[in-house]
Amino acid sequence: MEKEGLSNAFKLLLYNVLLSNLRSTSIIETLLSIHRQQERPMKPGIHPDYRPVLFHDTSADVFFLIGSTVETSRSHCHTDGQTYPYVALDVSSASHPVYTGQQRQTKVEGRIAGFNKRFAGFAPKP
Repeated sequence: MEKEGLSNAFKLLLYNVLLSNLRSTSIIETLLSIHRQQERPMKPGIHPDYRPVLFHDTSADVFFLIGSTVETSRSHCHTDGQTYPYVALDVSSASHPVYTGQQRQTKVEGRIAGFNKRFAGFAPKP
């Protein structure tokens, strides 16, 4: 509760300073330094390690180097010569039908094959 009260008091004081058109930057700098002192840094030791990770889409054989916190025991050498943590993927944007447009093509081929199968008996015999 006390922290919220100080934060609201800081906001109110800053608002009043800005409304009164005071051009003194020293007042604003002082207020900002007080506010920064009230903020606390993140707790150490509880956040996962954010690092570049090499993701491999095995169905499209495409590699992605992306920042991630995923934990893996595997590593792989990338084309830039560095070794990164490695994660194998079954599907990514390189192989998913929504992104590649292959879904429509498959549906069309399936419809044509289904049509030919269904109406093959109606075709005139040569």
